[in-house]
Amino acid sequence: MSDHIPFEIQTEIIKRLHPVKSLLRFRSVSKQWKSFIDGSEFITHHLLNNNTQHHLLIRYMLDSGIKYVSIVDGDHSLPQHKFYPVPPIANAKMLGSSHGLVCLFGSAPEPPNKLFYVWNPSIRKCVRIVSPIDTYIAGFGVCPNTSDPKIVAIKHGLKAEVFTLSTRAWRSVPMNMVSSSVAFSGNPVVVIDGAIHWRGYERNPNVNFNERIIKFDLVSEEFGEVALPDGLVDVSSWDISRFKESLAVMGYREDDAGKIVCDVWVMLKNGVSNSSFTKLFTVKNNSLCYIGVIGFRKNGQPIVVPSDEYLSLESELQVYEPSSEQMNGIGIYSLLVDMVNYTESLLLLNHSDSIIQ
Repeated sequence: MSDHIPFEIQTEIIKRLHPVKSLLRFRSVSKQWKSFIDGSEFITHHLLNNNTQHHLLIRYMLDSGIKYVSIVDGDHSLPQHKFYPVPPIANAKMLGSSHGLVCLFGSAPEPPNKLFYVWNPSIRKCVRIVSPIDTYIAGFGVCPNTSDPKIVAIKHGLKAEVFTLSTRAWRSVPMNMVSSSVAFSGNPVVVIDGAIHWRGYERNPNVNFNERIIKFDLVSEEFGEVALPDGLVDVSSWDISRFKESLAVMGYREDDAGKIVCDVWVMLKNGVSNSSFTKLFTVKNNSLCYIGVIGFRKNGQPIVVPSDEYLSLESELQVYEPSSEQMNGIGIYSLLVDMVNYTESLLLLNHSDSIIQ
């Protein structure tokens, strides 16, 4: 091809190719192609113009141990295509995903004991980062302006440190916008509109409704809060998740029949003082004693973990169809399940697998 087509034209052709597997193969065509595809400029271009497949990455527990499955989330019923990626560490918490990267947080078998694993399952690459001492809550996201992965570590005493992959270093950031009496509630961590979101609550017993959403802007590196839906009342518990390109709040309550149902609220406007939510639908509970929504498909259908009254039997993960109020199993049986959504990308392609102290 290089004898007949100028390299500038070849690069324009490469830019129109989206499947990650194809691009990885094309790196072996020539040194020029490999250098171009591995370059930061092309990786960022591919990220911003990404039309590649969406995946549901599910982590679940079996008697034989922890398993991961990646399911292609297309326009058809699940699962159509799936594969079983090998994570850099199996027994770890999935902090979240952003721009095709998944962040895991867990204990290493030998010092240093606590590590973050920034992992791209599409290209099977990982960067390991040593955690600051005394980290109890963390978050992960890719800065939308720079395509730079960042990790936020929250330490006891409401002190925060941010790791940026481009600098390969931790640095302290102020938490001025967060009350000193606020505590974070761990998973799930959701990245929407360039900000990391956690559940939080006020430890002040004099506050009537003490729960809220805390966010960290990946561009300005400032903390803030998002008000919960006004209609989120009489709930026994609530979670947050990603619904398409919006932040979702799931409120669990008893219906008139005494069954647990889940109201799904979606943010209409984010990042400003008058952010508001609208209630989209309720995940009905036709016959099961308990349900838990662990996330949503690309088309907005909830992925539900049902369980029996005594939480003792493995149950099949279900896809809930809001219009018909029906559930369809996807062939995964477990009670302990986590899920993140990711889109294929080339981020980390030009990074070597390493531990960053």
